Parts: sequence; C-alpha cells; structure tokens
Amino acid sequence: MKRAYFILIMLCSVICRAQKNSDTLQLSEQLVIAEVSDKHTASLIIDPDKLLRAINREFPNKEAEFDAVHLRTAVVNNHTWHYLECTTHTSNRTLVKWLRNTNGRLDFGQAEGKAFSLMSTFFICEGEASCYPRLLFIDGMYGWSCRETSACVSDAFAKQHPCSCTKGRLF
Repeated sequence: MKRAYFILIMLCSVICRAQKNSDTLQLSEQLVIAEVSDKHTASLIIDPDKLLRAINREFPNKEAEFDAVHLRTAVVNNHTWHYLECTTHTSNRTLVKWLRNTNGRLDFGQAEGKAFSLMSTFFICEGEASCYPRLLFIDGMYGWSCRETSACVSDAFAKQHPCSCTKGRLF
C-alpha cells in the first residue's frame, strides 16, 4: 500500500510539473518566433513576454534581466539575415541570436556547415556604451563581435573600456 501511495504521489508531481511547464518556451527546439512579410520585414508571432522569460531563464542575470525584444534585419553582401535582439534598460547588456528563415518562418533551428557556429550561438555583449553586438564578415565568414574589431585589445584598453562577451548554445 505504501508503495502504491508513493507511486501515486510521484505521478501527480510529474503531471503537475508538466502542466506548469507547458506554458514555458523551449529555446533549444526549432521554435518558430516570427514570420517574414517581405524580404526586410518580419513580425513576432509568439508572446514576447514568454520569449523574454525563456531567455532570462537560460541566461540569468538578476541585476540586468532582458526586458525588450526586437527583430532586426541585416543585409551583408546582398544576403538578408534576420536576428533576434534582446536588451535591458538597467544596463548596457544585449543578446543577439540569428534566426533561420525556412519559407518565410523564422526559427531558432540549427544550421549546417560553416554557418553552424554563427546560427547556433546566443551572443551577449555587456559593458560600456560602445560595447554592443556587431556583425563582422571576415575571410568569407560571418561572426559577432562586441567591439569594432575581432582583434584582442590591450589590458589597459580593456580596463578603460569594459566590454565582456558571452556565447552560449542550447542543445
């Protein structure tokens, strides 16, 4: 009898937890977040508050939680890229994530080959005002940098102009 009671309690716990998390977005999935209406315009199709909660859950910072989400478009070498940008009003902290365009639907899906690293990475810049994500195109490869260049800076420059970069992947 005790064993059956224990199993019943565990089963109820799992069911309650599943119901609680059913409203939670999973960023590691091929989550479709936007639709493209023309080549340079996209609109969110999911609740931005749910998206921000999911991003803050995966990339926590109690002092500087992301509170705004934007869809951005970049045109580099005649190729149009869409990406997600999250910012916070409490500090200079910005997250960017490339979005895969599949028949006009933008998602967090993974890319193959050379684009894997760029498309699979959440990229966060945090620091002074000049510290924000910039798209770089070097030697035929796209990448992000928090500074104007991808080169290393001196210790003195880094102390005078604080800027940290965090990269993360969700599997």
